[in-house]
Amino acid sequence: MDMFYTSQVVGDMVVAMPDSAGTIALFNVKSKQLEFVEHEKLKGDAMFRTSQVVGDTVVGMPFCAGTIALFNVKSKQLEFVEHETLKRMDMFYTSQVVGDMVVAMPDSAGTIALFNVKSKQLEFVEHEKLKGKAMFYTSQVVGDMVVAMPDSAGTIALFNVKSKQLEFVEHEKLKGKQMFRTSQVVGDTVVAMPSCAGTIALFNVKSKQLEFVEHEQLKGERMIYTSPDTVGWPWCAGAIALLSTVKSLESSSYDLAYRESSPADTPGEFWMTTVEYLSEFYRYKGVADWKAAANEFQSRLEKDVLALRAHDEVMNLDKLQNLLKRPEWIAARAWSAAVKCKIFDKEWCGIKQMGVREDDEVYMAPLAKLFRTMNKFAVADRHLPGGGYAAAPGNPVPWPASDDAQHGVEEWTLFRGGRLPDEHRAWYEEMISSQEIYRVPMALASSLRKPRAIEFMWNYSYPSAAPHMLVRMKLSKDERCWHVNCIECLTKVADEHEFWFPPYSAFKATNLELRNSAMGTYWELTIEVIPSNRTPADVPAGPVPVNAKLAPWA
Repeated sequence: MDMFYTSQVVGDMVVAMPDSAGTIALFNVKSKQLEFVEHEKLKGDAMFRTSQVVGDTVVGMPFCAGTIALFNVKSKQLEFVEHETLKRMDMFYTSQVVGDMVVAMPDSAGTIALFNVKSKQLEFVEHEKLKGKAMFYTSQVVGDMVVAMPDSAGTIALFNVKSKQLEFVEHEKLKGKQMFRTSQVVGDTVVAMPSCAGTIALFNVKSKQLEFVEHEQLKGERMIYTSPDTVGWPWCAGAIALLSTVKSLESSSYDLAYRESSPADTPGEFWMTTVEYLSEFYRYKGVADWKAAANEFQSRLEKDVLALRAHDEVMNLDKLQNLLKRPEWIAARAWSAAVKCKIFDKEWCGIKQMGVREDDEVYMAPLAKLFRTMNKFAVADRHLPGGGYAAAPGNPVPWPASDDAQHGVEEWTLFRGGRLPDEHRAWYEEMISSQEIYRVPMALASSLRKPRAIEFMWNYSYPSAAPHMLVRMKLSKDERCWHVNCIECLTKVADEHEFWFPPYSAFKATNLELRNSAMGTYWELTIEVIPSNRTPADVPAGPVPVNAKLAPWA
């Protein structure tokens, strides 16, 4: 849960307005005293994501709060200004002050909000080009002009606060999603650093000239998110740079959120986190009634996960029922649930995979917590008596330690069936040549039974136009793998013998060959499973390079 998204300074006091904290936090930097101001109208999710200071008053403009919050730091008085137009979702993400006026540029509000702090007058300026989702995330002031740089608006918006005139500057290079999320002013020029734009945008407010600065290292996803004094900080990368590095685990929203998260302690906390992730993800994807949709899917998922059926007899039912009181076992069982989200027509595992692949910070905190909970099953619980694979208490993880021709098991090998689009084959050939360790930026399912993987490859893999691919995943006989477990003992889909690898697991490609069979030709990719996902920078250290390359397809 995101406690605070926006804060301001008044004297020695830092004032943080709540995102989902339900309270205003006041921290005196000199005395180190911390206070909280609570009110019923501060409670909720994604309440305030932009604020400004006018005199002694901190003004919180609503994201989903439905009201403007005014907090006077000296008097400790809290007021609210309400209006029907404010009662929408995802209203304002960026605002500026011109005189006594707070000017909020729309995220999905469809309107500019002008609030005079002294007179308490609220006005709105509407225009067709302001309507849409995730329109503006960053803005600056030059003279009387508020300049908003586009996130997904496709245009720069110029609003003169004195004349109330609104202009737009358009260019092909401004069009796209998540384009600019941070900017600064140097003289008369607004400098916007790219999130996914692939270019720096320079807009001179006086001359209305727009320029772009391009570089190969600016081309990527979510490159720079904040830029103090026009020096870009790579989002989550932990180092200052004018040009960000290639996207990797270390520069992902997932890694930052995962390091700050902890697993769910109870089933109730797991299900609450499930609702939180679905809510944030649905809202991010533009689902209208995201909260109701999240509750509906979670309710069906929980009912399905806790229902025991005939094939669950792979384990003593009483024992399984008891173990399903553990959140990590619930997380692993939910992964294999067949119930689908009605909006995207995907199972729970697919909805989580979408979130990992798109890697947006908006929903990443609860998603990382869900994966950390499931990783507890994959890493810790497999060593418990009757843990990871209760049908074989003497061998908690059913490693393929020997050949079993009857069941299609090969010694120390797992299998995965899928496709290999032609445009990605050269990447694997390059990795085979260089022998680099790489990561896969999503969770990875595999089976110890080769026929299962082949069946999936021929009958269920996608995209349908791409060549088929069978992946042979070679385990180390001595080191095995510290972050994988088999979920057969608790799966909702029996006889898959699925081994589950968490997101960003590491591998090394060793061979790629075209094979012939009665069903047709297919690529066979052989990869080594790296036993540990740790890097030399971790404690204890591991073998995976920092900023290891990410597979474009797996």
